[in-house]
Amino acid sequence: MIWCAPSSRRAGWSTRGRHWTVPVALNPEPMLRIAAYAKINLGLRVLGRRADGYHQIETRFQSVTLADELRLAPAPEGLRVQMSPSGGVLERDNLVYRAARLLRAQAGRHLGARISIRKRIPFAAGLGGGSSDAAAALVALNAMWQLKLSPARLQELAGQLGSDLPFFLSGGLCRGSGRGEQLEKLPSAYAGSQIVLFKPDCHLSAAEVYAEFDRLPRAPSPQSAGPCANELSAAARRLCPQLEEYRSFLAQQRVGCAGLSGSGPSCYAILATLAEAQAFAHLVRQRLGGWVRLVEASPTGYRWIRGPELRNRSETRSHRQSSGSHRNSAN
Repeated sequence: MIWCAPSSRRAGWSTRGRHWTVPVALNPEPMLRIAAYAKINLGLRVLGRRADGYHQIETRFQSVTLADELRLAPAPEGLRVQMSPSGGVLERDNLVYRAARLLRAQAGRHLGARISIRKRIPFAAGLGGGSSDAAAALVALNAMWQLKLSPARLQELAGQLGSDLPFFLSGGLCRGSGRGEQLEKLPSAYAGSQIVLFKPDCHLSAAEVYAEFDRLPRAPSPQSAGPCANELSAAARRLCPQLEEYRSFLAQQRVGCAGLSGSGPSCYAILATLAEAQAFAHLVRQRLGGWVRLVEASPTGYRWIRGPELRNRSETRSHRQSSGSHRNSAN
């Protein structure tokens, strides 16, 4: 299947890095575009290991405006998922591919799709990039394939793919419990807040951090620990020693809510104003280096860039143009 016709205009990310430019095609296929937002964990408590091997946790999830972009187009048959950069993830192991297969099995039909993912959320960083992509894929494919599955059913399917995946269908601020799949929507406490994300040059999988947590002697959380304290921090520091410097840096700052996100290694700090956030980000770059981004709290877990309404209009317009061409040929 051809995505677009050759053009003198080169495809790629704009120099500003704000959008993807696509060569103009004579007959472009209708395409959906959706932004999949990252999350941070505002504190995390581990209550114990469950019989199924997962851990019982309590946390608060907050969506942030750092986002991957998914582009989806229908195909006669088959599923194809391409991700850039790939991060070494094979197609069959990609959560988006697994989400598409699960949804297709739910439909009971041999549906096809071509999906491309432009990654901006770092891999294995505690920001939920893979889960967010898969949740956005469920939403977009449900629309593109016209399955009309309810939000509740999509939540059930999301829970089969990952513990934190159901959150991304809701987004905003939620309390998470159980494996993280039991959600309670909370009033927005950080609307308008500026958030600095920063991380060292290391990658941590949730599985290895929880395994390290189980190996460490369990110490009770100090009474001074605030609502943003993360009980996985010690395990993450053992696996990524650079995080010790990050912990010391945050201890010296006067920030109301800051810490490790999820299983790490990404850290965050929530600031009241843009000026404060810019100053904090500058300090992080000076003192720690590494990856730094300035984002905002988001009330949703995803955002349509080109939704099904625009796609339907495009199909109608193409049909009219095609009908007009046939009439002209007949005259």
